[in-house]
Amino acid sequence: MNNILYASNLLAKCYPLTDTPEECASNLLAPQKRREELKATAPSQEVIDLTLGPYQALAVQNFHAWLAGGVVRQMLYSPTGPGKTEIAMAIVKGACARNKRVVFLCNRIHLIVQPSRRFLSFGIANCIIQGHNTTRVYEKILVAPIRTITKRVLLKIDLLIIDKAHTVAGSKGYRAIIVAGGGCPVIGLTAKGKEKCRAAP
Repeated sequence: MNNILYASNLLAKCYPLTDTPEECASNLLAPQKRREELKATAPSQEVIDLTLGPYQALAVQNFHAWLAGGVVRQMLYSPTGPGKTEIAMAIVKGACARNKRVVFLCNRIHLIVQPSRRFLSFGIANCIIQGHNTTRVYEKILVAPIRTITKRVLLKIDLLIIDKAHTVAGSKGYRAIIVAGGGCPVIGLTAKGKEKCRAAP
């Protein structure tokens, strides 16, 4: 990853993005604790419209522009708070509309619940891959920790989003997934300065 979007410095028109609410993730065979964690994302939960700020909208536009220009590995850098996850959600929502398969990768198991809930709150159905707690495996959007996803055969990835992407450098697991993606677009999200990030070959 050697292309960095400084989201805090970008300006553009706001674009509200909406979609039809989907059934939220659940799994009757999952442990009780897991079901309680997902209770907040029940199907009756009101779906929120995803509206991007100016710099967020431009970040999405730039991603697609650079992708069209052949840049398949991109890094989105922004300090904590401006909404990197919302930018990723907007990109994922566009991928959903085109029936693409997306993996949202976290570097820790305990970090997967929050992005899954955020996706669901904006009407983006997803599958959590976490051993026996795996839910809705038929979904196109997969949320998974690095240690789990490397143990599975990834038949086809159309887009890979890596949260806390500054941890990619030196990680054989991350690199193996990027290779398994077969050249699919990769977006890294990080709040660390570019001096903390090194490109994956």
